[in-house]
Amino acid sequence: MSNKNLNSELDSLLSNIILPSDSEIKQETTSKKLSIAGKLKKMSKDAIEKIRKANTGRVITNDHKKKISNTLSGRKLSQNTCDRMSESRKGLKHSKKTIKKLEKSAQKRCVAVSQFTLDNKWLKDFIGLKEAGESIGEKNGRNIQKVCNYYRDKLTKGSKQCKGFIWKYKN
Repeated sequence: MSNKNLNSELDSLLSNIILPSDSEIKQETTSKKLSIAGKLKKMSKDAIEKIRKANTGRVITNDHKKKISNTLSGRKLSQNTCDRMSESRKGLKHSKKTIKKLEKSAQKRCVAVSQFTLDNKWLKDFIGLKEAGESIGEKNGRNIQKVCNYYRDKLTKGSKQCKGFIWKYKN
């Protein structure tokens, strides 16, 4: 191959390469610098206090709240952030009113079950599957649920008992 052919081939290859402009390079490096500076920057207590005072009493509209929610939804938190959030909540206790609300909410989600012997004699009622499972040494009530579904749906295949007991949903 001659030098002319090599030069023309090289020119055609180089013409296909698109290089960023100087302004694009400057913008990229500036944004990187700002990103790094933002991560390294620690705010003084005075600056934090000024921001706190400025935001005190600030009313956020529902429209603005939705925009904030949409922006933050689906974001992944770092393990460090999760650990710090968890640590900050340790030692906090729910009020009695909140505990009652949580218990009431849990009871709404629970499905009452009854425990029977293999002779079909009633033994005990439970508020939910988890409580029933814990009473017989199970981690959860999944196996009890399978038995309850067997009797409720009148299945021909499936679990008929769990830990030597028959379980049925309480109606």
